[in-house]
Amino acid sequence: MFKLKVVIIDDEMNARDALKGILEVFCEEDVEVLGEADSVTTAKALINKVHPDLVFLDIGLGKEHGFDVIKDFASPNFQVIFVTGDNNFAVDAFRVNAVDYLLKPLIPDDLVAAIDKVIRLREKNNIQTHLQDIASALPKNEEDKILIPTSEGMHLVDIEKIMNIEGEGSYSTLFIEDESSSIVASKNLMHYEKLLNSSQFFRAHQSHLVNLNYIKTILPTKNSISLKNGSEIPLSRLKKKELTDLLNMRFKS
Repeated sequence: MFKLKVVIIDDEMNARDALKGILEVFCEEDVEVLGEADSVTTAKALINKVHPDLVFLDIGLGKEHGFDVIKDFASPNFQVIFVTGDNNFAVDAFRVNAVDYLLKPLIPDDLVAAIDKVIRLREKNNIQTHLQDIASALPKNEEDKILIPTSEGMHLVDIEKIMNIEGEGSYSTLFIEDESSSIVASKNLMHYEKLLNSSQFFRAHQSHLVNLNYIKTILPTKNSISLKNGSEIPLSRLKKKELTDLLNMRFKS
């Protein structure tokens, strides 16, 4: 039977023991605790060593911060549940795509519900990954399309109609021509940078990928790019010359 591989990161031994005790009593069939850590450094080393499915993470790790544990993992393969005595960081936790935010002292029912949520998310992601693998093995149509995994299912999108993509953590927002709403995909920006043709899409900023065909104006004084639909995206100062050279090569001036 499959069990979630779990690590516990908390600077207090009593808190780690209490969490392990609840997991043993209420979630024994669903989780396997592979290790513990009490600092940012030891936590990162543990995660890299055991490759967990789920990380229980405290906000305060002595003088350090729990968010520092996950900020170096650009596209983590693990889920995070914050377990803390501080209720002031819930919004920040969900901005980094935490599954849940549990307050100490832990309530077993809340912990069980959070574990169930992780399992459901894992099952959904496995299904979407399987569908993507099947789709990538199929012959391509003349008009190239890609499958976009979202919380609602898989969206089939014409590559040519993708104007720009904005990344935020493990998710990306795709802006499509002639569509009133954007598509939020459960893949990070680096995934789409590798997937899409580098001669057509350009990484204009740490969090932005742009289709060269939709660029209207480069605005150097504003460090931004104006698109044909009237929107603007940021342009890194270090990327200005590279983008200008690329456009000069692609389009006759």
